[in-house]
Amino acid sequence: MNRLPKAKGKDIHSGSIGTAFFYCIEALSQAMKVLPSFRHALLLLIVCCSHHAAAQWFGNGAVELGSNDNVSRSPVAQQEHSDQSLRAGISGGYHFQVADYTGLTIDASLTREQFRRYSGLSSNRVALGGTLSHKFGLGERAPIATLGMTTERAIHNLSLRNSWLYLLQAGVQQRLADKVLLRLSLEQQLQRGDYNRPRPAPAPPMPGDVWKLDLLVASATVEWDTGPASWLVAGMQLRHGDTVASVEPSPRFRVQSSAVTVDPVFGTGIVSYRLNANTRLFSLDWNLATSDRSTLYIGAERQLSRGGTDLTYQAGIIRTGFIVSY
Repeated sequence: MNRLPKAKGKDIHSGSIGTAFFYCIEALSQAMKVLPSFRHALLLLIVCCSHHAAAQWFGNGAVELGSNDNVSRSPVAQQEHSDQSLRAGISGGYHFQVADYTGLTIDASLTREQFRRYSGLSSNRVALGGTLSHKFGLGERAPIATLGMTTERAIHNLSLRNSWLYLLQAGVQQRLADKVLLRLSLEQQLQRGDYNRPRPAPAPPMPGDVWKLDLLVASATVEWDTGPASWLVAGMQLRHGDTVASVEPSPRFRVQSSAVTVDPVFGTGIVSYRLNANTRLFSLDWNLATSDRSTLYIGAERQLSRGGTDLTYQAGIIRTGFIVSY
């Protein structure tokens, strides 16, 4: 899922939630069907509201320009496809201070991403989530634990890529020094695509639900304040589970895949394979607070993935964006 980062600065005291009420309700309904424990989060919210917990609104708006040199995740260098994208979105929510050291945040977001060359990848996304946080003591050095759940609906220009995404995440953050903050998290991702047509003859039939993906993700980020209004964020992520590669048909890929379908996004004759893989992501972002409510950032990311017996792909991403909090 594409989360919009939050500007670093003062607490946010006012704002509004993006107007996507129908999709938010539908997203909540789907999450309750797929992840029964989502009902517990909803019940917790109702309990918190009924006890008149201290609360405040918050909101963000963001725009990001990015470039990906292997957006198709092709393991074949000659078949890699690069593209640039523009992403804009709004997010907002409500934070409840339910106890002295415990808070509950409910948030929603609406995002549009437009690709320049491969317009079938362009999408509208609406997400609804909740995060419970607890601080173990007083002061900036006290660790904070979080538990969050999110459901997201993605509608692509090419409808066969439409899907639901469900996330369950547990994390902890600890300030190691005055200028250094460490964050660790473990996340379960379940993506369920709308499309599920078996691959037709002449090849033997195979499942066509390529965008039915299960992933376990472990992340670590270090935030280092480099000045009074600037900071660096270095991250590493280990992803174990399904990935999708779009290439020309090949027995080599087919025998190692668990699902396959035609993928016209990248041209005629291209198919997408669902492969089991281990992926490493390394990222570095430099941030500059241009005001107490806005942030400018520029960053880069490298993805290294290995699946099956000898299937590997690499992708490089560069990005720059601007965030406003309200």
